[in-house]
Amino acid sequence: MNNTHRKHYPAEIFGYPVENKSNVLLFSEVKLKRIGTFDFVLVKHKPISDEIDDFCVVEFQTDSTTGTGKLVRAIEDYIQDKDITKNSYAFGMNTYNTIKLSFIQMLNKGQVFEVWNKKIIWAVQKYVYENMVDRFGLQGMKFNKNDANLFFIYDIDYHSNPDKYQLTVENIRSSTIENLMKAFQGADLPKIDDFIKVLHKKLRLNLGIRI
Repeated sequence: MNNTHRKHYPAEIFGYPVENKSNVLLFSEVKLKRIGTFDFVLVKHKPISDEIDDFCVVEFQTDSTTGTGKLVRAIEDYIQDKDITKNSYAFGMNTYNTIKLSFIQMLNKGQVFEVWNKKIIWAVQKYVYENMVDRFGLQGMKFNKNDANLFFIYDIDYHSNPDKYQLTVENIRSSTIENLMKAFQGADLPKIDDFIKVLHKKLRLNLGIRI
């Protein structure tokens, strides 16, 4: 983990150092009407009191799989001590779908916290984050403590301990909803001619037309 980020925890979460961490509680699956369910909510409260000093939300965004049944079978075989190296378990990664769904959540939930002037943390897999930035052409993704939407970018450390992978925070970035919307609206859209070509191909196959 980058030392710059390690020594500031949880300052980047609440925007200031928290001296008494025993007054911070974690709740999971917290629902908000018309917005959805938050993975986790950190609540900073006054000692032995339900009076809330501050709160923030943590959302996890990781890649999803296709052909997941085969992946589940591999896990089951492994648990049963079967030699999975001798079998093939065909599955793939559904990164584009992950990004589409994640980006909609960021816009939907992120705007609420921007209005509330509270922090929402998106704990994002490094590969997914980089793919999202590249796909939408996101600009100005630096760390600004005043932004409501924070991106904690995680990766797996394969080298420190060969017998045990570790999650590490590679970087922290932030954005405004305006910046995210600008990227979303300015995405490189396909031309209609390209879609017409796809339809022509399907028609020819369906009608048995050869050219």
